[in-house]
Amino acid sequence: METRFGFYPSCSRPDKVYGVRLHSARSSITMLLPDKNVPESMHILKDDKWFNVPVIPGALVVNVGDFAKVMSNGIFKSVLHRVVTNSERERYSVTAFCTPEPRKRRGAD
Repeated sequence: METRFGFYPSCSRPDKVYGVRLHSARSSITMLLPDKNVPESMHILKDDKWFNVPVIPGALVVNVGDFAKVMSNGIFKSVLHRVVTNSERERYSVTAFCTPEPRKRRGAD
């Protein structure tokens, strides 16, 4: 388990600057506690369209990552997402990544 604390300052040009560019997490599962004061700061890509991830006070956002996609033979899909900046408010987040130990062998017995 790895935890990161994110800080995204306000930005005068949010149309030009991403907080985090488009990516999928390498983890199995990623849990994010979003900033309830800055809604619509995380977007997911589905069917070539961007969707806002709603902020529900007290709720976590849970993403499936690349490792879960590989281990499930593609049954679970990695979530492509990005973080956008806000022109008026800074944003904080706490993210926990659940990732297996890299030195252990993975595969079917």
